[in-house]
Amino acid sequence: EVYKEQYGHCRVHGKHKLNGFNLGTWVMHQRRKKDQMSLERRQRLDDLGFVWDIHSQQWEEGFAALEVYKEQYGHCRVHAKHKLNDFNLGQWVSVQRKKVNRMPPERKQRLDNLGFVWDAR
Repeated sequence: EVYKEQYGHCRVHGKHKLNGFNLGTWVMHQRRKKDQMSLERRQRLDDLGFVWDIHSQQWEEGFAALEVYKEQYGHCRVHAKHKLNDFNLGQWVSVQRKKVNRMPPERKQRLDNLGFVWDAR
């Protein structure tokens, strides 16, 4: 709760310490034990905005940033070093291009539907 109050989110890095407490380790443990914890504990974390799957959450954050970029510029040809509100969108786009053959089909479809440019050249 203190972390969220300070940072505005619950995406705690694995090595983060808060007032000497290994919060990052604790968070990773909660994610691993999600299916074994009581519904009450899980609900308390959900109510706080706890992020259970950090990779999916990060992907969604990148996709949302790309949607904003497209709305602003009218295309999805993002320069490799472009940042959008402190989010490194250019790097995120580059990673998507590299992972095209390994990403879930529904993600690729969402990018295609947005007009994603797979070959920047």
